[in-house]
Amino acid sequence: MPCSTVSVVLKYDALTNILTGKYEGIYQESQPVNGKPSWKNKDNAIWYLESEKNWLIGPLKWIGYDAAYIHASDSFDGLTDYRNQWKYWDGSSWKASSDSNDVSVTCKDANLNGKSFWIIVWSNLTINLSYFFTGSCQVNQECISIKKCPYTQKLFSQIKSTKDPELKSILIEALRLLVCGKPSDRTVCCDIDQGN
Repeated sequence: MPCSTVSVVLKYDALTNILTGKYEGIYQESQPVNGKPSWKNKDNAIWYLESEKNWLIGPLKWIGYDAAYIHASDSFDGLTDYRNQWKYWDGSSWKASSDSNDVSVTCKDANLNGKSFWIIVWSNLTINLSYFFTGSCQVNQECISIKKCPYTQKLFSQIKSTKDPELKSILIEALRLLVCGKPSDRTVCCDIDQGN
């Protein structure tokens, strides 16, 4: 059964790239395209290109075509497989993610009739959705003060500096996805090698 809600999270170079940063966000399942499920939001889409065996992320008006700003070969088990090797267009060439966390495409469907449901997080670990409800972080992360995490400091800086309301909304959502513990603690899941 395909995922009805897909989240695209971009970090580091993929997020700050002017061509790809706007593709971060939540996508809802739409009509099949080229024989596979597709997802879209207000302006963007995710679809499959049979001729190239690729998953593509790009403007909604390009859906179904061999044109996108982010893509991955469908070499594994579909769109949200953590092994997908995502590449993004920087304006002159395709760039492989410098970090496995640069592009993360995950299923955000919640509970499936009380059955245990597994999702892929940050494109390199599989964890149970129940971890999100307990406020726990991944194995390679720790729950620390939002002010001590270099990645959240970078997000705050971008949120303050952008004048684009859509980009600001995307950055705020990326920040919300990192919250751990109680909201009053003001803590986030931070990669262990990033935190102090």
